[in-house]
Amino acid sequence: METGSQYLLSPGNTYYLVEEGLMNVKRHFIIFVIMTAMTVSFASANPLITAPRTDSGGESGKQEKQINPVRITGGSYSLFQKQGDLRNKLADVFSLLSDNSKAPIQSHIQLILVVTLISFLYGILHAAGPGHRKTVVFSLYLTRKAPVWEPAIIALLLALLHGGAAIVIMLVFSGVAGSVTANTDSLSIVMEGLSYIILIVTAVFLIIHESITYSISVRNHSAQSADSGHATGLLPFIVSGIYPCPGAILIMVLCFTMHVLRFGIISVLAMSFGMSIPIMAAAYLAWSGRTGLFKMLKHNERAAAKAAFIIEIGGYVFLLLFSLYISWPFLTSLV
Repeated sequence: METGSQYLLSPGNTYYLVEEGLMNVKRHFIIFVIMTAMTVSFASANPLITAPRTDSGGESGKQEKQINPVRITGGSYSLFQKQGDLRNKLADVFSLLSDNSKAPIQSHIQLILVVTLISFLYGILHAAGPGHRKTVVFSLYLTRKAPVWEPAIIALLLALLHGGAAIVIMLVFSGVAGSVTANTDSLSIVMEGLSYIILIVTAVFLIIHESITYSISVRNHSAQSADSGHATGLLPFIVSGIYPCPGAILIMVLCFTMHVLRFGIISVLAMSFGMSIPIMAAAYLAWSGRTGLFKMLKHNERAAAKAAFIIEIGGYVFLLLFSLYISWPFLTSLV
């Protein structure tokens, strides 16, 4: 009995025992993220989105508290102007498609190719502006050890989720009575706010997790650094991308009013591929910097472990502060 106790409390086993406990906490955290994401599907019935209809004269006719959108950071005026020009060109092509919308899709091949090209270029310019998870993927790959192909896949997946959410929401609300624009805008505000709450919780969790792991490795005189390369660590970041892109919503609403929704879906998918380009650029900028640094430190494991910890904590703190700054108007409106 005494031998067993000494074994459990020996410094050589402390790291693995606590790490096993941290993995259990991480599994529970992943479940929490999944459950949070599932609540988004019920958001259309949330009183935060849809105010109940009441008579304006009674006490119950008080206006429902408004939920503010997340903060919108500034951007280049010339970039916004170029995006507007491309949207106008898309509208012209959609108008041509609308004039003969009953014809088989094969007869619109040339116009579809034009829509695809313009949408792809629009997606690049749109994602080059504020938002679209560029800061998030930069923080992620500043802290994460990953193979060379992973940033490209994650950037593409986030862009497709961003555009795909707009398609799904539009298809849902296209069959609901009332203003499509108002419904999609309300749900978009809540979904984007929830996505930043997931990022905030994730950043706090990772700061605590990596701090504990590193302190244990130092106490045990080990050069092992926190391994942030687990595939499960990507799940909160991927889930946080499931909110509709405002630019994609504009395209889908335009196509809905022109009765060419199927061409709007093609446009948004092409736009998503375009949006992935600036996101990939941000991801690979961080990935290459991190990879280059650790190649320089590969002969000094202890220095590499210390540098990894500093970079990881710095990246997660930056992600936390950025997410709080962007989501602050949304968070305060919930109080």
